[in-house]
Amino acid sequence: MLLLVAALVIRLPALPEADPYAAETLPGWARAARAVLRNEPNVEYTWTGATAAHLELIRRLPDEAPGKQQYVEFLKETYGYNIDRLNAAYGLEASSFTDLYSFDYRALDRTRDAVRRDDAAFRRALNEMLVAEAAKITGRRIRLTE
Repeated sequence: MLLLVAALVIRLPALPEADPYAAETLPGWARAARAVLRNEPNVEYTWTGATAAHLELIRRLPDEAPGKQQYVEFLKETYGYNIDRLNAAYGLEASSFTDLYSFDYRALDRTRDAVRRDDAAFRRALNEMLVAEAAKITGRRIRLTE
């Protein structure tokens, strides 16, 4: 006898288009997410997490915004605090990593291999953090989807 148990899949609300690192973003999202949570077995929760649009938003944030700070810190660590390596990879002429806070990222060539690779790595790290925090907030295991 074959027993099939169908799992209910519930997609959690999208992350607001706001700085994902800002203190108020996840609690605000959690209020919306709690509205769809069920107290039933065999429920799978899925979530898109941060998208490419969130990365673009982070690049446009003010210098002091938590998301911009995290993004520039990611680039510093990725390039070993060597601005010349980042400049070569991104085709930039920044004199220091401090320049990256006010850089106009609209001019960034997103087709460069390094930019695409770093964008994917940054979003992956951001989403790992977001999924862990979302699981704490909701008390549910959450599967990230694209």
